[in-house]
Amino acid sequence: MASRYYLMVWPFFSKIGIVTAFFLLPLLIFAQNVNPKTKQQALSKKAEWAKMAAIKLATGPQDSVVRIKNLRTQLDSAKINEVIAIKVFTQRDIRLFNTLYINGFPVEKLTPLKASDAEKIIYFKLGKPVQSQLLSFLESTPFETTVVPVYFGVGANIKMNLTVRDTTVMKDPLTAVEKTVIKDTTVQVERSIIAKSNDPVYVEVKQKIKIGWVYAAALAVTFIIVLGLFNQMLKDNANLYYSLANTQLFFWTVLFVVAYLSICFKTDTLPDIPLSVLAILGISVSTTAVSKLIDKNPAKAPIIDKDAKSQGLFVDILSDGVSINVQRVQNVAFNAFFGVLFLQKAFSTNLLPDFDNNVLLLLGISAGAYAGLKNTEPAKEQTEEPVDTVEDRGQVAKEADKAQSSGQEKVDAQAGTAADTPTDEAAQSQ
Repeated sequence: MASRYYLMVWPFFSKIGIVTAFFLLPLLIFAQNVNPKTKQQALSKKAEWAKMAAIKLATGPQDSVVRIKNLRTQLDSAKINEVIAIKVFTQRDIRLFNTLYINGFPVEKLTPLKASDAEKIIYFKLGKPVQSQLLSFLESTPFETTVVPVYFGVGANIKMNLTVRDTTVMKDPLTAVEKTVIKDTTVQVERSIIAKSNDPVYVEVKQKIKIGWVYAAALAVTFIIVLGLFNQMLKDNANLYYSLANTQLFFWTVLFVVAYLSICFKTDTLPDIPLSVLAILGISVSTTAVSKLIDKNPAKAPIIDKDAKSQGLFVDILSDGVSINVQRVQNVAFNAFFGVLFLQKAFSTNLLPDFDNNVLLLLGISAGAYAGLKNTEPAKEQTEEPVDTVEDRGQVAKEADKAQSSGQEKVDAQAGTAADTPTDEAAQSQ
């Protein structure tokens, strides 16, 4: 029975299928011929997706900044001209991250100081380019010194060769037969990778100064120093010998001025003055004041050779006029050593050095030893008419004795005259 119904329905459905296929197949072929780019666009999109997947696969895990520390203080704060150490989580060579970013903007003309691929740490100095970029962010805000939170990052421009499979559908114009052509193409891709930090670093920013005023100050100070040297400001009150106290005060004053102006020239800002620098200048001023008080002591006999003259700067400041003293040598050695160290640190870091308390104590003890023992030294200042200590003193003593003996003779003569006067008057009365 079922087979009978099947044989009755089959011719009907078969005819419908044949008619449908007869009409729809030409329509599909016609539509594909009218819009041949449809399949090609789909294949091109798939190729683009494959290319993006290849790039993502080549970049690997996302790079990020793990920690940023001030190299000097090991804190999350810094000043201009200090060095920061940036530790990066990455599988690449850390030397590729040679661009510093501030709040997402690259800093131009700034290169890393050093990079350690083993530790994945790269070092940058916050120099003038960083200062200029931070000042551009604060352009509309008037300030002298301010602290701003900064989000640092490091970036790398990476070039890589990728093999991309391009699929192209081509159609034969004669036979209208489509052919799919698969071609592997190697392309070079350049991509910027930025490792960002989620924690801010607080940076102290100073306003720039006009460099013309720095030149004017340098010329004025140079004129004053030259004028003082020509007017014997390093010598004692009698302008005879070079004074160690005056030389020490002049030495530290010149070092401070040179270092300060040099930092102004390099950074276009006014550097901070540490307390240790003020302490050293205070030690020099105190030494000069005590030396002046001792030189004015009336108990010291200012008797020196009338033909005495300076033996040069170094001999004068090391000698007391008789011999070279150890306390003077110690004072000169300590001040010279720490003075050179002061300049070296100022020139290399563009910051005024901050000496520790032990250095200040050492310089203070040396200055105190010189000032204390100066009272035991013979006077070098020529405050009276000079006389010789041997021959002239003997001559003065002979002249004093002669004057005393002549004076005594006059007194005796006057006494004898006075004794004879009454006898003459008595004779006349008789």
